[in-house]
Amino acid sequence: TESLRYLNTIPALNDIQEEDLAFLAEQFQEKVFSVDTKIAAEESHSDGFFVIIRGTVRIEKESILLRIAQPGCIIGAYETLNGFPFWASFIADSPVTALKLGTSSISKQLGNKPKLIDKLWLFAGIDMAERLLVKIEPYASWRIKKLRNFINTGDIVSLKSGEKFELNNMVIILLKGEVTEDGERVLSAPSLISEGQVKANFKSTLFIVNKEKLLEANDLRLNFKI
Repeated sequence: TESLRYLNTIPALNDIQEEDLAFLAEQFQEKVFSVDTKIAAEESHSDGFFVIIRGTVRIEKESILLRIAQPGCIIGAYETLNGFPFWASFIADSPVTALKLGTSSISKQLGNKPKLIDKLWLFAGIDMAERLLVKIEPYASWRIKKLRNFINTGDIVSLKSGEKFELNNMVIILLKGEVTEDGERVLSAPSLISEGQVKANFKSTLFIVNKEKLLEANDLRLNFKI
């Protein structure tokens, strides 16, 4: 299926049993949007997140165009998992095919599968990483395919209260919770964390991408045409 092909492009999902991955894939619904259809409205309640499979999407905030999202872009995963409204409006710039994982499927179908629920934070991490990294160098200068391949090599790390984590040659994004960076600066989610050491002030979730994965990202092939 389209959803299973997409899930197989995310290396951090490789440790999931085949039947569980297939079950997760079954929870995604294929949606088709015509040109100028609003896929999600800014500040509206999130009832699920989307993965663009084909077509392009305008991302607008307060009616200002921020950028054009390409196939492989994740829409609203961070908001869905945190229970926040959509951060921007997403409008089909061309005919769009997307996969949607609804909040009802997350709560009803995946509620008794804690490992899969934990893995959903990967989508939030990929979503937020692209939003943050497209704004800063050197990532802002990369082709979007290179950036997304790099981000897709990321994984999730959960920290208990008081637990420390060394940032060694990594891109780190705080997805949930609060940390103290190098014993000084307190950061709340969502935040991009620089090099050094962080200590979780309470239970926190990090999305990490090892910079050594850059060469792997250059060779990674996604099943989307960009």
